Amino acid sequence: MSCADKFSVSSSSSLSSSSKFVSTIFTKPHLGHFPPLNPRWVFPPLTCFRSKTQPLPTKLSSFTNNNKMNKYDLNFILKSLELSNDVEQTLDSLFYDYEHIIISSSKITVILREQRNWERVVRVFKWFKSQEGYFHNVIHYNVVLRALGRAHKWDLLRLCWIDMAKNNVLPKNTTYSMLVDCYGKARRTKEALLWIKHMRMRGLFIDEITMSTVVKVLKDVGEFDRADRFYKNWCSGKVDLDDLDFDSDSRSSLVPIGFKPGELFKIGGGIRDSNSMLSMYIENAGPQKPRNTTTYNTLIDLYGKAGRLKDAAEVFDDMMKSGVAVDIFTFNTMIFISGSRGNLLEVESLLVKMEEKGISPDTGTYNILLSLYANAGNIDAALSCYRMIREDGLFPDAVTYRALLGVLCTENMVQAVEAVIDDMEKSSVSVDEHSLHNIVKMYVNEGDLDKVNDLLQKFMTNNGKYRRNNVKQLEESIKTN
Repeated sequence: MSCADKFSVSSSSSLSSSSKFVSTIFTKPHLGHFPPLNPRWVFPPLTCFRSKTQPLPTKLSSFTNNNKMNKYDLNFILKSLELSNDVEQTLDSLFYDYEHIIISSSKITVILREQRNWERVVRVFKWFKSQEGYFHNVIHYNVVLRALGRAHKWDLLRLCWIDMAKNNVLPKNTTYSMLVDCYGKARRTKEALLWIKHMRMRGLFIDEITMSTVVKVLKDVGEFDRADRFYKNWCSGKVDLDDLDFDSDSRSSLVPIGFKPGELFKIGGGIRDSNSMLSMYIENAGPQKPRNTTTYNTLIDLYGKAGRLKDAAEVFDDMMKSGVAVDIFTFNTMIFISGSRGNLLEVESLLVKMEEKGISPDTGTYNILLSLYANAGNIDAALSCYRMIREDGLFPDAVTYRALLGVLCTENMVQAVEAVIDDMEKSSVSVDEHSLHNIVKMYVNEGDLDKVNDLLQKFMTNNGKYRRNNVKQLEESIKTN
């Protein structure tokens, strides 16, 4: 199926064959409700009636006939789609089998979000769009754009953006935030920031979620100072778009992947928002502070990675004073920042505050503490952290085992290493290549070559991709070291 088949960008109003049995009732308002003033603001549910033409017998139709469930049950629709590879036929069958199935806009959103891959998202979306009475919804487009962006289907994302514009659906702040996130996670930072320029071109002011997303994208590529400036400018009620240009020489030719030069700023904008209150807000946006936990966590992580411990601590204190909810990620980040700079007293203080807030440590918390104690040479404390993971009803993960085995092998603590390996085998967890190197080196240092051979044979059995020549390379590297 070509890109053009995924998203039709023509203005034709022709309907698919499945829409022959579909009709809608918008002429009468629902009891107790006024008719919508503008169909772009209110999205009536998509109501389908049984067709006079009976469907071809399928496994799905027999399944639904034998299970007369509530026709409004969203879980039933999701389960039916999950069990079928033919999305279109399944949706057709559901609409044939039941009368008056009402699919609201919110239910369509859930159905789209629950699809297991981008292709099914597109197919479900295309089916709903083909039905008479479907009202184009920016939230539906957001779900599709996110699925395509996460799958790096940039050509299809472009076609979806064009389709969105042709149907006069204006992107919202959530749309831009999502697109910045998708391009940022694909390490296309410069292209991600172009969406912010498009957003400002339309007269939309950057909300907190979008600001936080931009800060995170810049942080993840090491642009700490630029991220800090962007945040502080946002707090003062302004955004310097020029500061988002990484290379001034290439700004004119840079376009998001999948788009043609200049195309982004010619489409997708629709009519510039003219709401007077919005315009007033944009022009007079004064000082503001973040209010979301995620934003504060992003800022703490930003300053921690930038080595600005004082700034991270100030953001944390401001978060506590402002009454913004702290979570386990907040404390884990602060514990890591403080501990990695040798401030163990601050770590202990954070653990006390964590307990006062009623937040229980997770495996990540213990992993951080384990690594801190291991780096400080406190093996007993590291082992204690490992035992506490089990005692608290948690489970060690790959990070736990790698950190613990690393320090135990360095100290040639053979019995402790073997005890950890036994725990891993009981949990059906295999030793990774990094830990394998440390364990083999420990046995070589102890002169126990038989255990080296047994360990390597077991590792090759459990890891089919790890070839014998890799084992030989490992043995040779250990001998030379």
